[in-house]
Amino acid sequence: MRLWAHEATRVLGDRLINDEDRMWMLKAISETTKISLGANFDLLFKHLSKTGSGKIESLDEFRSNVFGDIFTPFGVIDRPYEEILDKEKLIKAAEESLDRYNEMADNPMNLVLFNFAIEHLLRIRRILKVPGGHALLVGVGGSGRQSLTRLATKMGDFEIFQIEVKKVYTKIEFREDLKALFRGVGGKGDPTTFIFTDNSIKEEGFLEDINNILNAGEVPNIFPADEKADV
Repeated sequence: MRLWAHEATRVLGDRLINDEDRMWMLKAISETTKISLGANFDLLFKHLSKTGSGKIESLDEFRSNVFGDIFTPFGVIDRPYEEILDKEKLIKAAEESLDRYNEMADNPMNLVLFNFAIEHLLRIRRILKVPGGHALLVGVGGSGRQSLTRLATKMGDFEIFQIEVKKVYTKIEFREDLKALFRGVGGKGDPTTFIFTDNSIKEEGFLEDINNILNAGEVPNIFPADEKADV
């Protein structure tokens, strides 16, 4: 039941933009737990209470209901999705993952993994576990969107694909890069995270192709007949 509440929060709650709506979501989960599941919401989550009352009445308390696969080391294929109750163990696992990443990476990252950063890391990891999972990460420059995505990607042994925007970079060059991505992902079956930043939008037409990828998993007619035969 705690897993159900967590997934509902990830699928629906993470799309909400203010605390008023998030409080509505918390109350809706509480009521559904009682009415549809026949369980006592406060009893299920009493271990998260910070006031000693045994009741979950704030968003800050409910945020601590967390699941993920961060305790599984790099390189392990079977990564169980489990409840995370020990916050000290969670912080240690996140820091160890960052250290492991920096040992492997050409460009090590100097990140401070505070609580919110770790929460976002777990959110991104969850999305990458879903086939075709995708997310729009919103934030100011330097807030760690790319860095956390790179770390989450390597935790799942995915490849990272990111276009290099040159001085002259048109839709022709963009589609050539997409072809290379598709050959790896669809042709070779390489699990890959495609990082596409707002700085990469040199032409508005790029977004049309991105939209097609998100909706249908492909860009129509991107491969001419001779290239399609090779694929």
